[in-house]
Amino acid sequence: MICARFTQHFNGIGQNESYANFRYILIPKEDRITYTSLYQLVFNAGNLALATFEFWMEKNTTHGKM
Repeated sequence: MICARFTQHFNGIGQNESYANFRYILIPKEDRITYTSLYQLVFNAGNLALATFEFWMEKNTTHGKM
């Protein structure tokens, strides 16, 4: 049990670091602010779309509707 937990935590640290730095892969050195701003804009638009879809699904599938 302890070995499994240790392995999960060790792998989780690497995964979090790779996802946190994913936006900086292959970004040109000039004009990084534009690229990171675009990344954040697309990321947040995707989150908004998913939250809207989730709200719609919950509204339309409650009590047998849809």
